[in-house]
Amino acid sequence: MHSNEKKRSFPLKNAGFTRIELLVVVLIIGILAAVALPKYELAVRKTKYMSGVSLARPFMDAEDRFLLAAGSYTHRLEDLDIQCPASMSDYHVSEETGVSECKDTQGRHLVLAKTYLKYTSSRDLISFDWKFSDRMMYCIAADSIGHALCKSLGGTDRGDGYYPIQM
Repeated sequence: MHSNEKKRSFPLKNAGFTRIELLVVVLIIGILAAVALPKYELAVRKTKYMSGVSLARPFMDAEDRFLLAAGSYTHRLEDLDIQCPASMSDYHVSEETGVSECKDTQGRHLVLAKTYLKYTSSRDLISFDWKFSDRMMYCIAADSIGHALCKSLGGTDRGDGYYPIQM
């Protein structure tokens, strides 16, 4: 035997993983993905929800200022000291309901009515109402992730998909 030759400690045909070992690894990865994906979706939706809250907050504050000055709330954006955000350039007042709406091309819109402000993002399945009279925000759940989102924000289910959240 030459000194350059190395002796193998195992036969070549037994090198590699067995099918059972590969099956176990794939199974573990599948279980981890099944647990992590709902948590990830919840985190993404919560981020988008809070983005909607930060978009609506100036309108809520403007309504509070208008209430202090005029003694009542308004549904006309022109009465407030604020405009639609730059990303929501489509603004109009509905002739039927008399509410002001700001919309964008991504399915997000704010509706300003006499007693509430509503934010909806149809693409992200996010919706909430801000009731001026009781100073409550209502997280609206449309699916199981929405229910988990509303609960994670501190809301309690009234049984109709509305979760009151004290702001």
